[in-house]
Amino acid sequence: MKLNIDYENFIFEDINKNNIDELYSLLSCYNKFNNKFPSKTTFFKNFVYEDYLDYLVIKSNKTRIYHGICNLIDINYIDRYVYINVFLKDLSKKDSSSVIYKYIDYLFNIYPIRKVYYEVYLHEIEIATYLKKLGFNIEVKYKNYQYYNQKYYTKYLLTLNRRDFYGEK
Repeated sequence: MKLNIDYENFIFEDINKNNIDELYSLLSCYNKFNNKFPSKTTFFKNFVYEDYLDYLVIKSNKTRIYHGICNLIDINYIDRYVYINVFLKDLSKKDSSSVIYKYIDYLFNIYPIRKVYYEVYLHEIEIATYLKKLGFNIEVKYKNYQYYNQKYYTKYLLTLNRRDFYGEK
């Protein structure tokens, strides 16, 4: 894999009370399919601390501006895989690829996993393009998976194996 990855421009930090407003704002705009997005207090108490296992904030190392969130939705230690989400805003394609690459590298080094799963809806198809460049493959396509705003959206399940990510044989 030959990508121009810049590890120095972005840092990951744990979620805390100082960045909850930014996180809430970012996630509530991404969660447009859910009409009942929780209040900020409920979000912080339940959603972040109970529903998600590993939640990291993406921040610019130079400007300290928040650019997104990475989270581990599920981990299966027996079959050795994880489901992830990465929410990004106001980043170039190169920077988005760098952030996603850095997060996946982090996961493969911290957890005993062999595979990463990432769900992408058709309206997020540009994200799928980034993921394919990182080595992700479309494993499942759910046509007309979700109805929103008088339109059906297709969902894709993309996967990436450790071997493919690191170019191992």
